[in-house]
Amino acid sequence: MRKTLNCFIAAMLMSCVPLSMAESPVADEASSKSQMERLAEKVLNETVGAVRQSGGFHPYAMLMRGDDTVHVVGYSGDPKKEYDKEAFTSALYGQVVKALQQSEEFTAAAIVKPQVVTTSKNVTVPGILLMVDHRYRAPLRVFQPFVPLENGEYALGEVMYLPDPQALFIEP
Repeated sequence: MRKTLNCFIAAMLMSCVPLSMAESPVADEASSKSQMERLAEKVLNETVGAVRQSGGFHPYAMLMRGDDTVHVVGYSGDPKKEYDKEAFTSALYGQVVKALQQSEEFTAAAIVKPQVVTTSKNVTVPGILLMVDHRYRAPLRVFQPFVPLENGEYALGEVMYLPDPQALFIEP
């Protein structure tokens, strides 16, 4: 699965257009693409692990510095208490954008949330929706579906990638 995930991420990131690399600490295209791949892989692996261990996860964000160290921003309330996940994710987006505007040390960022999609055959498929962005590359949206099996369990489906019109690195 790791090799397949890397191939999918690499294929999609190769189609992303770099934004501006003028004053980049991660100046070359290969380095920024590679860092974006590492962040996406780390977030997906951590999230799939959380789902396997506890059956779910709360939306969270991961900010990556140029040296690949990460800072995680997540839900700090009672995990058993019901809350509006969309409102929380929207607030999390605003918090991440603000943090990225205030600190040049972060070069990549991702927001991840649970997502349920409905197929053309009216089948609901739960999964992980990841918005990943880099200071010097175009943003990307990644969906890791959990395909329902006949026994009521789920298997990891094929990861889907799309360009993402909503960037995390926004000029103030």
